[in-house]
Amino acid sequence: MTEPTTFDAKVASLHATWNVVRTSDIERLRHDLLGCGNAHTLLVGSGGSLITAMLAAGAIERMTGGTAQAITPLELVVDRERARGRYVW
Repeated sequence: MTEPTTFDAKVASLHATWNVVRTSDIERLRHDLLGCGNAHTLLVGSGGSLITAMLAAGAIERMTGGTAQAITPLELVVDRERARGRYVW
């Protein structure tokens, strides 16, 4: 029999992770996301957090009708002017 892999351990823990997410109070996060509809929002991330930034950008656009964009830290550093007058997460 083979040893369990890291992937197997993560899959086995999904139920517990889902329970934490399902029972978490997200009211403050919801409030903050809805507040982003007033200005263009930039969500900064790399790797796995870039995927989360993309998900949040889509949620902001759907929930508020505002504009949001996921970018990398390098994009923000290279073009700092891009952040002027915008919410940056």
